[in-house]
Amino acid sequence: MVWQWSHTADGIDNVRTRLELQSRRWLVTVYAEWQARICHEDEEEEFCDRKYRAARKQARQLDDVALIDAVWDSMCELQSCENGGHEAWACPFGCHLLSFSWISEREHRQLERAVSGRNKLRSEH
Repeated sequence: MVWQWSHTADGIDNVRTRLELQSRRWLVTVYAEWQARICHEDEEEEFCDRKYRAARKQARQLDDVALIDAVWDSMCELQSCENGGHEAWACPFGCHLLSFSWISEREHRQLERAVSGRNKLRSEH
């Protein structure tokens, strides 16, 4: 059973921050999983390996900011979390999770370094 997001704005912000802290490899994988998702009329979902492989190639051409935005938009559309509501589904199948919980000072420093690097990349294009 899957729950839907019903968290505070801070909890949602924490998930977005945690998404921004993920490695490029993780982002490429999760992006590809969203693209590989096939929804049927009976609400059953299926994973398409052919779409997944093609999406991984496409994802490698995108910068981190575009990957983060695409994954975030998909997450916000589905708004699923695990039972108990502690972790948001970052992918459509629930195998990649991000916590709604408070972010430590160490994690904030990591985010600042990651964001400054991405902003530099964005300004170069």
